[in-house]
Amino acid sequence: MTAVSRLPVLERFPRHLGRAIGREWRKRRSRPLELAQGQADPRQADADAWLRELTRFMPRNALPLGACEMELVEFAKQRAFEADQLIGRGADVIQLERYCRSFGVEPPRGKSDTGRAARVACSLWWRRALRRTNARRSEQLAIQFGLVHKRHGLYASHDAIARRGEQKRRNRGLLEALTAINELGQEYTLAQLAELSTSNPIIRRAELMVRIAGFEYIAVGLEMAGEFITITAPSKYHPRHAKSGKRNAKYAGFTPIDTRDYLGGVWSRINAALARAGIKIFGFRVAEPHHDGTPHMHGLFFMPPEEVKPFRAIVARYAVREDRDELGLRYMQTKSEAMAAARALRAEGAKGKLADIAARVGIEADFWSQPPRWVWKGITARVKFEAIDWNKGSAAGYIAKYIAKNVDGAKHDGSSIGEDFEAQDFTGLAGQDDGDSRDQSAATDATVTARRVDAWASHWGIRQFQQVGGPPVGVWRELRRWEWAGAEDVLMHAAIAADTGNWGRFVT
Repeated sequence: MTAVSRLPVLERFPRHLGRAIGREWRKRRSRPLELAQGQADPRQADADAWLRELTRFMPRNALPLGACEMELVEFAKQRAFEADQLIGRGADVIQLERYCRSFGVEPPRGKSDTGRAARVACSLWWRRALRRTNARRSEQLAIQFGLVHKRHGLYASHDAIARRGEQKRRNRGLLEALTAINELGQEYTLAQLAELSTSNPIIRRAELMVRIAGFEYIAVGLEMAGEFITITAPSKYHPRHAKSGKRNAKYAGFTPIDTRDYLGGVWSRINAALARAGIKIFGFRVAEPHHDGTPHMHGLFFMPPEEVKPFRAIVARYAVREDRDELGLRYMQTKSEAMAAARALRAEGAKGKLADIAARVGIEADFWSQPPRWVWKGITARVKFEAIDWNKGSAAGYIAKYIAKNVDGAKHDGSSIGEDFEAQDFTGLAGQDDGDSRDQSAATDATVTARRVDAWASHWGIRQFQQVGGPPVGVWRELRRWEWAGAEDVLMHAAIAADTGNWGRFVT
């Protein structure tokens, strides 16, 4: 392998990834190195070993990442046909799972073995699984090689944007080809019906804002406090520095899915601790990407004023628990860990009783029961709190821009909410449909970057919005379709509130 163009393994990747891998291979092969006299040059072997390690996550017989849609469809048909033959020969679920993994695809989930086996023998299931698997592998490699950050591909790679656009075109074509007829004989295409649901970004954005405004109405009426919070993952989850776009030396190779799961675990622990403390909150949380595709979380929550202080302590305790030493926090998580640290210190010459040394080491629960004032500034890189000042305007305004940015980047009247400030250094293509002209102001407009956020959420399976507390929105949506005349009082009032878009009254 004397030239990167002769590396056969690169044929398995899309062109943009092949070029990025080739650059890294050449960089490793020609890195500065001082050799002793007679010492063999290890750089070529090291570069080749790195390339082999890079491709190890892809089984040899997996569908190449650079395969076109036609190749993917044919590959899916062949895999489904072979799986059907395996089932006919008596293969059990374990053998079918092994068959899926041999092609780099996670086996299907299901309640019954019969259902899981049926999926493996279905070409449509293979199509979806292959699209998802290859899209995520391609995007993770794009993140690794610096193709996703504010100076190159904001939130998602250019390839991911194109892939998402193609997916939407396929879906739109299917919906326009299918029709539905109601009991009155009226005929509509599924595309027309989809425009009337929350899959329409205009309706989705409007419904979210109505629900937030309704929660705010209740909070004001009950004289509650409002808290706007931001929770970010530790440094090791972030591939790139925000200002320069350069690689973060602490990055440990985590994917946005890993970060999503980390934040989900943090929020689960916070919820459990709030329940133990008897603190009931309601509001919304929003997941959105950093410039390099790493998720972080915003939340707007309402609660009684006397519960704000314990709420902040609980949120901060779990938000900074992992890698808290990078924030200057040195306490231990449990008493047993504190005692083990005390024994180690006494072995090194520390004086005093073991319990006293452990007390000086500190325990998480004790630290956050009475957190010192200095800690709040020291942890803003991981968790940040902002009290809602009712005198300065609507609490919904604090989160409105995050909702708009993560839906379609537009206001209620359809105009843009303005520039996406995280995209200020982004120089990507301003209009994917308008040729190749580059325009900084157009490229950073929220209506443009919202498409990149949509591609990011679709590729990584990120749930962008979640209601916390309050009745389920499914009841609200059903009541809006319901003929409520003659219903009993409570249902009738709830249906009227839903039909008039009054979430606050509906909750009441």
